[in-house]
Amino acid sequence: MFKKIIAVSALIAAILLVVVSFSTLQDTDSIRGETLEDLVQITNSPDSPVQIDIDGNHINVEVSVNISGDGADKDSRWKSNGAQNMFASIFMGAAPTYRELVLGGITAWSGDYIVFGKIVFVNVVVVESDDPNAFPVIVMEGFGTAKYTPETVTEDWVPGTGRATFYTCGDPNAPSLGTDAAKGAPTDAFIYVVSHEFGHAFGLGDAYEPVYDNDGDRVETVPYSDANGLPIKSIMSGAVGAVTDRDVEMFVAAYSTGDWQSFQSEPLLFGE
Repeated sequence: MFKKIIAVSALIAAILLVVVSFSTLQDTDSIRGETLEDLVQITNSPDSPVQIDIDGNHINVEVSVNISGDGADKDSRWKSNGAQNMFASIFMGAAPTYRELVLGGITAWSGDYIVFGKIVFVNVVVVESDDPNAFPVIVMEGFGTAKYTPETVTEDWVPGTGRATFYTCGDPNAPSLGTDAAKGAPTDAFIYVVSHEFGHAFGLGDAYEPVYDNDGDRVETVPYSDANGLPIKSIMSGAVGAVTDRDVEMFVAAYSTGDWQSFQSEPLLFGE
């Protein structure tokens, strides 16, 4: 009996120690910044099409867009040959429209990330709106180079400003990212391009240096290197990729400081 009492007492003491230690750890974490919300303050402009709410380690983003253009509601298998498109629709089933791919490219920023040392969940919701403050997205029929305007962003950048333009057949000078069905994976490529251009709307610069020929045409992109001399992995690189931890850090930093973020420097929360 005596041994049982000692065992029970030891168990109770161990439980109390764990409880006290956990409580102390919580207090310490609160002082150091237990959640991203403790570290970051974002004040949304009521007129901005990008509204961000940080709740603990959850980042909730609502993006208001106005999608227009003669290519917006085209089947994403669309080609100049209408009969060919009809054949594909009959035998292959319906494909998403470019409007739907735009929405998918923006929400592709959703996911789990490590942001300033915190495990964070990002949830991006896109709302289509004809409100004059909605972010303009234009999808043009035919070939062209997707872009975020203004193309050259300076210290005068204001969060939530600009416009994005996309083309149903992609850039003829970049066939690997072309969105015409004959070029491989149109859906993935188009979604990547949308995610990349909205990275600019979220305050991120490119993660590469463009190379131009004598005619002024861009012939290749050279990714910036990280501290180890390796190409930076980012949705803002010149190759198809995915949103990374650093991309989200830069997004948060851009909207918390109001400063455009460059891959040639570290993302700063407080504008040091």
